Amino acid sequence: MKKVVIAVLSLLAVFEGYAQADTVQVNRPESVTIITGEQEQSIEIKGSAENPDYHFSRTTALEAGASSVTKERLANVDFNFPFKKKRHSRDRFEVGGIALGLSTALSAPERLNVNMGASFEILADHLLNWVYYPQNNGHSFQIGAGIAWRNFRMNGRNRFIKQNENVVLGGYPEGADIQFSRIKLFSWTIPLMYGYDFNKDVSLKLGPVIYFNTYASLKTKYTEADGTKQEAFDKNIHPNPVTIHLQGQLTWKAIGVYVKYSPCHVLNTDFGPEFQAFSAGLSLFY
Repeated sequence: MKKVVIAVLSLLAVFEGYAQADTVQVNRPESVTIITGEQEQSIEIKGSAENPDYHFSRTTALEAGASSVTKERLANVDFNFPFKKKRHSRDRFEVGGIALGLSTALSAPERLNVNMGASFEILADHLLNWVYYPQNNGHSFQIGAGIAWRNFRMNGRNRFIKQNENVVLGGYPEGADIQFSRIKLFSWTIPLMYGYDFNKDVSLKLGPVIYFNTYASLKTKYTEADGTKQEAFDKNIHPNPVTIHLQGQLTWKAIGVYVKYSPCHVLNTDFGPEFQAFSAGLSLFY
């Protein structure tokens, strides 16, 4: 086994006008416990490669205005989070990750058969967040900003068709070789989430995410019976400009799963068919 050396403690003590660094090194400890409170930090080490009965503990008072840097190592890759904050602060800014999920349409007309296996979304809708911790008990509240890209795709016998100002559902020409018909949306997002940390590895987030849908397009591709390739594209399809999405997410360390449902219609129903959105997927550093 590779030798692991943990530099556990580096504290400053003042002796007769000069500072001296005190460092403790332990090879392959059995356990290391670090507890940081409002006014003090305690460190406890049990066991070592040389002595299974080894024990070390120290409690140090924290100075007001002190800052910290967190560093986590997963396998042979280092992830650094250089967010300096006051130890007495209950809020901080966090940078989120990305998520990839599959989408489907709910409460839709029978002919609007969205294939969830081919309809997907890419999310960074928690890209930048301000998080508030009311107490040191695992609860948190956050507001943030991000982006989302969504796709609703049909592969069956029906397609989206743009007729004048409206999006309608219709079939393909007889004998057509069908590829797909889809609606794509781009959105700016504002998450308003409640979070709870069960422990240092497992956390839960619940809450609404507001979507500002600033771009949408329709695209259909197929080949006619005589071999003529057809492609229809239109980006003036009137999405619902603002939608609310209810999202839940369970995270273990850096990896999570999420589900998301919107009771709002995806398109403006004055110009297109009525349907709502549901999606589920995986997240990374979310």
